[in-house]
Amino acid sequence: MPRKEPLVALDEPEAESRGWADHALHAEVRTIAMESLWESLWSRPAEWRILAEVALAMLLGGVVGLERETANKPAGFRTHMLVAGSATLLVAIAFTLVDRSVQARWSDAVTADPIRILQAIIIGVSFLGAGTIFRGERPEEIQGLTTAASLLMSSAIGIAVALRQFVVAVGITLLVASVLRILGKVEEYLHRRARPE
Repeated sequence: MPRKEPLVALDEPEAESRGWADHALHAEVRTIAMESLWESLWSRPAEWRILAEVALAMLLGGVVGLERETANKPAGFRTHMLVAGSATLLVAIAFTLVDRSVQARWSDAVTADPIRILQAIIIGVSFLGAGTIFRGERPEEIQGLTTAASLLMSSAIGIAVALRQFVVAVGITLLVASVLRILGKVEEYLHRRARPE
């Protein structure tokens, strides 16, 4: 155990000079720590790539969610963003885990089946989707199926981003938004025509 120096009363000028010295030392330590932090952050391109992919997935999920939000559905803008982002993150983390186990020579102990993470995502989103489905006022009326399907599609968009299928992800986002907006209006029109006056 290191020996502690006894506490000594300092006169004011000495205390002031030591205070400035301590302050300068703390400032230098903070500067070195910040430089080290920035150096550490910028030396991790794989993590920045994952972060960028999650942001892209959330943006694309937000496009789908925006339509649901404007239609005043139970799962809207934020939910769709989070579903797409979490799907991307989970796939990226799974791939990172497999890469690390191979690098650590655990490949004999760890086997990777990429379908399992997809199954886990789909099961999780299915629970969310089930929460958006409910029976309407009439027994034959069921509401929320389209929102549940859009949540599933948002997770698929997130998976596509994680697999770096960016054209597919953007294309599917545009297709889903079109189906929800344009075909939703066509469906309303057909329902109005089918109702007896």
